[in-house]
Amino acid sequence: KPLRIFGDLYVQVFRNIPGIALLIIVVYALPPLKVVLPYRTCVIVATVLLGSAFGSENFMSGINTVGVGQVEAARSLGMSFNRILAKIVIPQALRSSVLPMTNLFIAVMLTTALGSQVPLKPQELTGVVSYINTRSLGGVAAFFISALGYLGTAFVVSHIGNYIDKKVGSSDEQAFLPALTMRDALYEAPGPKMRAKIRIGTAISLVAVAALAILVLQRFYVTGQLSVHYWYFFTHLTTWKFLLAGFEGTVKVALTAGAIALVLGLALMLGRTSEIKPLQLVCRVLTDFFRGVPSLLFIYFFFLVLPQYKIALPSFWMLTLPVALAAAGVLAEIFRAGVNAVPRGQVEAAQALGLSKAKITFKIVLPQAIRFIIPSLISQLVVVVKDTTVAYVVSYPDLMQNARVLITNYDALVSVYLVIAVIYILINVAINKAAVYVSHKTGATIIR
Repeated sequence: KPLRIFGDLYVQVFRNIPGIALLIIVVYALPPLKVVLPYRTCVIVATVLLGSAFGSENFMSGINTVGVGQVEAARSLGMSFNRILAKIVIPQALRSSVLPMTNLFIAVMLTTALGSQVPLKPQELTGVVSYINTRSLGGVAAFFISALGYLGTAFVVSHIGNYIDKKVGSSDEQAFLPALTMRDALYEAPGPKMRAKIRIGTAISLVAVAALAILVLQRFYVTGQLSVHYWYFFTHLTTWKFLLAGFEGTVKVALTAGAIALVLGLALMLGRTSEIKPLQLVCRVLTDFFRGVPSLLFIYFFFLVLPQYKIALPSFWMLTLPVALAAAGVLAEIFRAGVNAVPRGQVEAAQALGLSKAKITFKIVLPQAIRFIIPSLISQLVVVVKDTTVAYVVSYPDLMQNARVLITNYDALVSVYLVIAVIYILINVAINKAAVYVSHKTGATIIR
């Protein structure tokens, strides 16, 4: 159980912490603790921590698609726990996880754009765009060339994933048996010997987790990071008012970007599912473009490229529009998944009654599709909130930018970033819990 709690905590922390916040902690907060890593290693560590948390969830979802009856049949044949895992559960879970893992690989590739925030040599692709635009003109060409690089890589990875998925013959149908979970099926009621082993394992796990916690605290103590100097200002009301003002900025950007992304994502989905071929092609290209380009690259386009052509936007819009565009591509696919979930028979029945395509879409299909995807829409807000954390690039006063001001004023980098990371994690956990609650209420599956 301690290991399970530790695993759940690991997933919740690294699934909900913004990538840029994690990278900043690894790059700038570890050196005061006498842990210094090369910049490239820092980017790799941050990317691996984020990717592993989402990969764990994807693999767990794959395990849940395995029929519980198969596990029970294997147990009745006398197969051991390890053999059931190796021969039945894991192979099928891997097959079911091919497409989610493919999407995760693409997301990890986009996450590497955060490497532009540290002085890598050679620079990462997004960093090259920033470098070119801060030293010369011609930024549009650099932007589109780098965007094509990301899109081309995503295209290749996507097709490889689809090829593997077809080869292994994974199924989209999941085996949901509420009365008996996969954990129940795998872990039968333990006997006296097994209970003794569980107690020993629990004790060892508790000691290991406690030792890790003590090691971390000891590192903080030795380096002086537990000194009152680094924490006292959090007892001041003015500090929390300042952070609250930044949080207000984050909320404004997130809600505005979310609203724009909803409208644009719905429009892209309607265009892609229309009967007008040119419109289908345009909407598909735009959807893939918005999905396959890092939001940070979009921000550099609005911040560095547009001013070269005398187009100057307020910092609010230089942050909000890129975040909205990146989210719109994902939401378009979520909307399309919701539309595809509506039973085909209802559409055919409406056509038999002579209803027009517009009436069928807006009176029958969309209302049901939206109900199916409400949990996914809520869950997507987490991604929008994470994307706002690069507001400092355009000097917009959000929560992260105000945190940087506190660091400058109090010379307390480690403590401030740890507190801010916890705040973001709590915000995103709350949003995810809301999505799960709505999912349970509506019976809809969360699409990521």
